[in-house]
Amino acid sequence: MKNKSQPLLLIGFILFLLTLAFCAEKAHGACESQATVEEIISLVREGEKAFEDMEQASLLSARDRALSALRCLNAPLTPADVIHVHWLMALSYFTTDRSRVGAILLAIQRLDATRQIGESFAPSQEHPLAKLYAQARFLPDGEFEPVYPPQDGWALVNGVRGADRPLTQPAVVQIFDAQGTVMETRYIEPGETMPIWGPKPLDIPYVRMSPRPWGISAGASGVAAIGCYAVALATKHQIMDMENPVPDDSVPALRTRANLFGGFAVGLGVVSVGLGAASTFLAVKPANEGGGP
Repeated sequence: MKNKSQPLLLIGFILFLLTLAFCAEKAHGACESQATVEEIISLVREGEKAFEDMEQASLLSARDRALSALRCLNAPLTPADVIHVHWLMALSYFTTDRSRVGAILLAIQRLDATRQIGESFAPSQEHPLAKLYAQARFLPDGEFEPVYPPQDGWALVNGVRGADRPLTQPAVVQIFDAQGTVMETRYIEPGETMPIWGPKPLDIPYVRMSPRPWGISAGASGVAAIGCYAVALATKHQIMDMENPVPDDSVPALRTRANLFGGFAVGLGVVSVGLGAASTFLAVKPANEGGGP
């Protein structure tokens, strides 16, 4: 009986160790203490100095610690605060993967179009970082997706309340509960899947419609309306032409044609105006759309 119980004890001991390992793994990402905005800005300054001193290891260490602090942040970030975070990420990727720097610099410029990078980071316009910063101004904004906060809660995207998250640029997303307490802060990379924290309104998929087809349709309807009106007007003149009068038996048919094309002209004109209004509405972005301040 003793020999039979030994394998069971061994299996139980192994399961106990696995449970401890699982709990340790879950606890590893937990915040031991809450971070502050000031701590993050201090780490950004540390990373900037490391970049100036060409100390890559110190720069990457400051970045990693700033990202860890960001996950444990206890306060909302302003757009100016977010710029500091993006700047640290841009400096770190400049030393490791420059293909990712442009999108970060674009995110910075969308928050502050007048920001300059400073001679201590790029001594001349020919410096690679200065060139990347100049090129970023011409990068497209790309597509956006909405953030779904918890019920009665809200979100900040790059420090802007209610903004959409850009898909081709990095974004700092903060989620708040109904009481305004920070629930989560994430640095989301371009293309990274974003969590859904709350219900979607009416559970309808988010689709941004292009105004171009509506504008083209409005123009086509307008041209057709003008054509119909021209036919109606020409037919009316034909009926009223005293120099070349039409036979009496042809007048009813001509009047019918004039009225028909006149009605078409009015209907197509109304359609053109409606499509034009829809095109204008879709072309105008809400003030809080696009992640800008």
